Amino acid sequence: MAIGIVDTGQAILNAAPSELNHAVPLWYLRKAFAGGIEGIDIGPGTLFPFVRADIEGRAAYVDEQGYLSPARNSETGGGERTIGFVRGGRLYLDNMFVQGMSGLQVGYNYFLQGDGTLSVTPPTGENLWSVRVGLAISATTLYMSIAVQGGV
Repeated sequence: MAIGIVDTGQAILNAAPSELNHAVPLWYLRKAFAGGIEGIDIGPGTLFPFVRADIEGRAAYVDEQGYLSPARNSETGGGERTIGFVRGGRLYLDNMFVQGMSGLQVGYNYFLQGDGTLSVTPPTGENLWSVRVGLAISATTLYMSIAVQGGV
């Protein structure tokens, strides 16, 4: 099974990236996996079997082919469809804690940038979304709190 996001904000579960079975609202997935869970396994045999190779340590979205892909804050980077953060082969959604990071500034929100990195500075420029990925609660832990606002 794979998952994809459609323009209406729904997550799409499917047997293969091209075979649609049924839709599940994204808010339901976030709520279902929220709190207490140490991330969701990704890769073959999981809810997210189709994963791009360069996803580790990056904010993630589900692309048009059904792959979990690195999000970038650009017109075609999927930033506005960010669903989580990948670390250690696991996907972390809203209300989850990503541990083992380094150099985070405690108390600061982290935003998705045009190149896919995270920064405490919200992006500026044409056609960029304001995508808050999370809040640093320690130098090594990011609390996932995804919020997307229209193009900046």
